[in-house]
Amino acid sequence: MAINSNRKFVFIHHPAQKLHFQNICEISDDQLGKGYLNDILLQKKNENENVIFNVVLHQSKVVGFYILYIPTKKHDLFIELKIKNKYATESSLIIKTIAIANEYQNKGITTAIFNEINNIAVDRNLHKIFCFAWQHQTTEEIPMSKILIKNGYSQIQIIDDFWKEDSVLRNFECPICGNPPCLCSLVIFEKK
Repeated sequence: MAINSNRKFVFIHHPAQKLHFQNICEISDDQLGKGYLNDILLQKKNENENVIFNVVLHQSKVVGFYILYIPTKKHDLFIELKIKNKYATESSLIIKTIAIANEYQNKGITTAIFNEINNIAVDRNLHKIFCFAWQHQTTEEIPMSKILIKNGYSQIQIIDDFWKEDSVLRNFECPICGNPPCLCSLVIFEKK
């Protein structure tokens, strides 16, 4: 468990637990799309030894969460996601998801999360950090790009229509595209 603070808030990073799943799903539905995450997916992520799944708490309330992957030969997320495996190594950390509740955005939580991610990478001797970000299909906006660039990340790859098949199979509603299929692109950033 880690603690970050700024002038107004104290944020506690805590491993996700089943009691957090309802709040995580509510934040996910709003930020990532209705049905993007559910209790079953959350439990699988929580049980995977290659996953770091943390919530950010403020006064015991879940205000955000993040999901990180450490690829191995056994579990290589880049192969799983059909991405060219020229980037990730066993000493990499992949930021799969970051989501913050609307009312807690622009309060320093994302900065606190990136600080904690950097600490995790150092503690585990992970030399490369990658982040997966959404690119809106209509505006081509990448909502995470400013904070990623501010934290030393550079864009390295775009995969068009990345969530198309998954959105149809899992029937999740993209906050931009609406009902499936989601036509947003995946943008991969690397910390330099």
